[in-house]
Amino acid sequence: MTAEAQAVVESARLRHDGERRNPWNEPECGHHYARAMSAWALVVALSGFHYSGVDRKLTLAPRLRTQNFSCFWSAPSGWGQFTQAVSTSSHTVEVQAQEGSLTLASLAVAGNSKVTRRTASARLGQESLTTNLREDGKLRTVVFDREVRVEPGQPLTVSLRA
Repeated sequence: MTAEAQAVVESARLRHDGERRNPWNEPECGHHYARAMSAWALVVALSGFHYSGVDRKLTLAPRLRTQNFSCFWSAPSGWGQFTQAVSTSSHTVEVQAQEGSLTLASLAVAGNSKVTRRTASARLGQESLTTNLREDGKLRTVVFDREVRVEPGQPLTVSLRA
């Protein structure tokens, strides 16, 4: 319900635009601190970013502009940016850390169920990684042969191909 969610957010922003009401206090969100948290929820929801530190699994499932997407991410262990480029022949994701790190055993990405991806390749910085590709419904999961640690200067690049 992406369109509906955008309409709700837009309507709240218009009501609290700074001219008629305080833009830092939305009663719908419980006032003050909760507003900042509600704004952050939009980033998480639209980016489809989910990290499980227990499972060492990162899921990326952007809801908007999925063919060419870029977004900030944050987790308890660090923060950075991820990008996604999707075409008929490939699906490439890059995860970069600006500060801290992100330890991964697997990476799941949302895909078009009409396009089959049969192979996956991955690099951590300049190092090639051994991977196994699984299709889990709408997700394609790349499982690494060992845990990898995304750190500043060591981006993770994963490419899925037909």
